[in-house]
Amino acid sequence: MHTRKNVDGYRFSKSFSVFQKKKPVPNLQRCVYLSDQPRDKTIAIRAFCTRLSIAVGIAFSTLGQAAAQTDSASNNGFASPDDPSNRVDVHQELRERDSIFEPEEWHQFYKALDASRANLHEITGIKLGAFHSTLVQEASDSLPGQDTTGLATITGLYGTWDIVERGDPSAGQISIGVEARWGYDGLLTPSQLGTIGIGSATGTTDPYGATSPNVILRELFWRGGSPEQGWDYRIGKITPDRLLTGSDYIDPVSLGLPVGSQGSPSIAFPDSGLGFAVGFYPTDRFRFGVVLADANGNRANWGRIGEGNFFKAVELQAKLFPLTDKAGFSTFTVWHTDGTNDPANAGDSSTGEAGWGYFVKFEQELSKTGKDIGMIRFGQSFDGAAVYKQQGSIRYVRVDPPDPFGLKDDRFGIAASYVSPLANPFDRNEWGIDTFYKFNLLERVETTFAYQYIRNPTFNTFDDDVHVFSFRLSQFF
Repeated sequence: MHTRKNVDGYRFSKSFSVFQKKKPVPNLQRCVYLSDQPRDKTIAIRAFCTRLSIAVGIAFSTLGQAAAQTDSASNNGFASPDDPSNRVDVHQELRERDSIFEPEEWHQFYKALDASRANLHEITGIKLGAFHSTLVQEASDSLPGQDTTGLATITGLYGTWDIVERGDPSAGQISIGVEARWGYDGLLTPSQLGTIGIGSATGTTDPYGATSPNVILRELFWRGGSPEQGWDYRIGKITPDRLLTGSDYIDPVSLGLPVGSQGSPSIAFPDSGLGFAVGFYPTDRFRFGVVLADANGNRANWGRIGEGNFFKAVELQAKLFPLTDKAGFSTFTVWHTDGTNDPANAGDSSTGEAGWGYFVKFEQELSKTGKDIGMIRFGQSFDGAAVYKQQGSIRYVRVDPPDPFGLKDDRFGIAASYVSPLANPFDRNEWGIDTFYKFNLLERVETTFAYQYIRNPTFNTFDDDVHVFSFRLSQFF
C-alpha cells in the first residue's frame, strides 16, 4: 500500500470524485495556483432557454437500486431516497393536487403503464424502471478562461427479478442498475462547473457529469431478506455511498444539489464495486448495518478485489424522537479503508490512503404533521483518507409548503454547509447556503429551481462570493 501524504500536489483527483477533472482545461492550474490578484468580476447573464437541451425519453419509477429503489429510508436499513413517484404519504386536503398541469391523456398513459408493469411483475417477477433528468446551472463568476454554464443529462435503467419465494418478505432477487451520463459539446457539465469552473470544494452538484464510457453497469447484486424478516443482505456489485448516511430528504436527482451540503465526501467511499452489505432490524426504531466493499471499486469495470484492500463501515440508525410514523432515522457511521496500492485506482471520495473516520446525522421531525424536517450532519476523516477532512451542514425541508397552485407533492429546502477539504493550498475553508423548490409540472415530471451561495471557494482566489442558479427537469414513469 502506498504512503503518499499529498493529494497529487493539490491537483484535482483523476478518479470519480467530487474533484474529478473530466476533460482537459489547460489553463486551470495556472489560473488557480500562480496568481491571486483580483480581477474585474463580470456576471454572465445567459438565457437558460437557449442553453437548455432536454431529451425527454423513457422514464420509469426507479427500482432495484440503492439510490432510487422503492425501498425508502423508513423501510430499508441502508437508507435511500423514496422513488419520486411514491413520495412520503402525507395527508392532504382534497382541494390539493399533485401537479400544475393534469391532462387526462397523460394520466391515462401512466395508469396503463403502471398496469402493464404490475402485470409483468405478477407473471415473471420482473420489475423495470428508469428516470431521465437534465440539469442546467449558471454561475455569476468563474476562474479566468472558464465558462459559467454547466449542462448535463442522466438516464438510469433499473430492474429487479424476484427468483426465490416470490411475493414473500424473504424473497431473493437479482437487482441491476445501468446508468448513462453525458454532457454537451462546448459546455462544462454541472459537476465540472463547480470544481473546474468555479474552483469550489463544495461543488454545485455530484451526479450530473459525463462518464466514460457513457453507459455503465453501476450495480448488479443478489438481494435477500427484508426488514419484515428482521434482516436483509445484498452481495455483488454495489455502490457504498448509496447505502450509508441516507435520508428520504436527500436526493441529488430530485431534491438539493451541492455535494458538500448533502453528500458525504468526508467518508472515503470507493466507487461501485464488488462487496456485500447486511442489515439487522431488532425493533421498529433501531437497526444497524455493515458494509464491506472493494477499496479499488470502479463503476466502469469490476475493480481489483484481488489486491485485498477493502472499505468497511458500520452504521447505527435510530428514530430518536419520532412525532409520526414517517419519521426518519438518525445515523452514526464509523468506517475504515485500507486504501489502494495505486492512488490512480482511488474512486469516489477516496484519496487512496489508508485511514478512518466517522459521520453523524441527526434527523428530526419539527412538527406533529411530519411536514417539517430538520437535519444536522457532521463528518470527519483521519490520515488523509477522504477528500474532505471535515464537513458539516444544517438543513430544513418542508413537505407541501404553501403555494398558489395548491400542490401537495412539492418540497422546499434550505441548508447551510461548511467544508474543510484535504487539498487546501490557499487555506480557504469554504461555506455556503443552498436552497431549492421542487414541484410536479406534470404527473411524475419534476421541475426544480435552486440557488446556491458559495463563500470563499477553496481553489479560487479571484472570487470570494459566487452565486449559482439551477434549473432541473426530471421525468419518472
